[in-house]
Amino acid sequence: MNRGVNRQPVFFGDQDRVEFGRLLGVIHQDFGVETHAYCLLDNHYHLLLHCPDGGLSTAMKMLGSIFTRHVNDRVGRDGPLFRGRFHSRHIEHDPYLLNVVRYIHLNALDVAGVQTVESYRWSSHRTYLGHRTRPDWMRTDFILDQFGGLPSSFDDFVSAESEQRTVARAMPPGALLAAIGLVIAQHEVQLPQSTRPFERVIGVLIAQEL
Repeated sequence: MNRGVNRQPVFFGDQDRVEFGRLLGVIHQDFGVETHAYCLLDNHYHLLLHCPDGGLSTAMKMLGSIFTRHVNDRVGRDGPLFRGRFHSRHIEHDPYLLNVVRYIHLNALDVAGVQTVESYRWSSHRTYLGHRTRPDWMRTDFILDQFGGLPSSFDDFVSAESEQRTVARAMPPGALLAAIGLVIAQHEVQLPQSTRPFERVIGVLIAQEL
C-alpha cells in the first residue's frame, strides 16, 4: 500500500484510476507481477501482488514514477505524489492471504456513500464476482479455489460479519502478528516507545479475548 503526501489525494478522477490499472498491466508485462486484489481509494491504494520472477521493488518504483508524472501533467501539479516507498508485507500462510484479500476489499466501505463492498467500482471484488471482465494482469483463480471456485462463497466470506470471529483463530501466530502490523501501518498509528514489539502486545490481547 501507499498513501499520498500529507494524506492528500493521489486519484483526482476516474481517469487516474484507469491509468493506474493500465500501469498494473505494464508491470505485469515487463516484470511478471500478478495482481490478486486491489482497492483504489482517494488518497491511497492497496494491492495484493505476486512477483514470481522477483523485481517487485523495481516494478513498483516504475509504476509510482509513471503514475505521478501522469497525474502531475493532467492536473497541473508538481512534486512527489506519494509519501515515499510503498509499504509491503510478505504473506506465507493461506489464512493470512485470505484475510488480506478480505481486508483490501472491505476498505471500500470507508468511502462515503458506499454501502456494500460489491457496489464499489474501484476494487477487484466485482471482478471476483464475475461482474467485470478480468484483465490479463489479474488472477482470481488462486483465491477462488480456496472457496471451491464459487464466487458466492467468496462474497459471503468478505461480506459476512460472522467471519470476523473465525479468521484470527485459524491464523498461525506469525501470520497474525503480520496482519496486526499491516493494520497499524494502514492507520499510521503513533505508538509509544517500548522495548516490547507493539504487534506482540496486541497479539497477546487478542489471544486472551479468544
